Amino acid sequence: MDYEVEFVAMDEIELTEEQEKELGNFLQNGSRGTKYNYTYVPLEYVIKEPEEYIIPECISACKALWNKNIETLMVSNYDDIELYVLIMNLSKENEMIIKRLVEEDPRYFYDSNREAYGIKVNGMSKGNSFELLTLTDVFKMQDTSRYVSEEEFLNEYKKTDGEYYVEDGFIKQKENPMLVNITFEEALNNTKTNDLYVEYEGRIYENELFLSWHINYLNYKNSVVKNKLDIMLENNADSSISQERDNFLDSNFDYLINMLNDNKNREYIRNLNKFSGEALFEAARNLMDEVEFGDYCEEDLEVLKNEIILYLAAIQDKTLVKEIDKNNDLTKKVSL
Repeated sequence: MDYEVEFVAMDEIELTEEQEKELGNFLQNGSRGTKYNYTYVPLEYVIKEPEEYIIPECISACKALWNKNIETLMVSNYDDIELYVLIMNLSKENEMIIKRLVEEDPRYFYDSNREAYGIKVNGMSKGNSFELLTLTDVFKMQDTSRYVSEEEFLNEYKKTDGEYYVEDGFIKQKENPMLVNITFEEALNNTKTNDLYVEYEGRIYENELFLSWHINYLNYKNSVVKNKLDIMLENNADSSISQERDNFLDSNFDYLINMLNDNKNREYIRNLNKFSGEALFEAARNLMDEVEFGDYCEEDLEVLKNEIILYLAAIQDKTLVKEIDKNNDLTKKVSL
């Protein structure tokens, strides 16, 4: 089943005067004025105003890809004989999909000059535009890769205004002696990137666009788990611990989906519904305590992990019966 995720538009993000001037570096003169006459424009600008940078016949396909957090690199123009969209930074799953299709369908291709995959159709008509859009259906929602770790961010910041040198034919940059002892928090404040930092992930996202994409991906994951559970479970168990449950299931999302595809596990969860949500939560927490205290051997851990996830997967909300301690953070209690 495909799940639609609402794309976070960039309309409310204002371009600075400096950024507007930067766009002039990509502009070429043409008979249509500025429209479509750019050699390259960063994606955040394109998404903010696609009608300026993309011919109408390619916009629907591009928006469908953006809605799955897939970056577009380049699109066709009116001096081409076909419609195409080049894409970049694919997830491993999406890269495997298009690699297979390149071998089966000429509408999917690899551009060796630009080192990018793409989709294309012959012709430039409205019908060709719709066909191009249908080629995006095969791709899956993915997370963005446009972020750096705290360590990478700090190391790069320390090179600000650092001396350049050549080593093995590559231009490299030394740390600025004035920034050697700078802290991560100081680097964040100095670069005004606090709003792009997600502390619990240890990530600093490249800009607001890619942070919004990551949020969309998290929402997508939660919607998939919720829909899987809603479809699978016929009876609700009384529970007031949805937040603790959702935190845990989100951290084990991929593993959970595989488990739910096993009919034995589905039937097992149905049987668990005769117990209250509180009882299932307590059972899962007790198992986690025993694992933490070393009461089980290593060979049993995989079985226990399955059982804990299944207990929590069986919990659904119907009525709130009592408040559970909000400080119980299952995802931090033990790493399974």
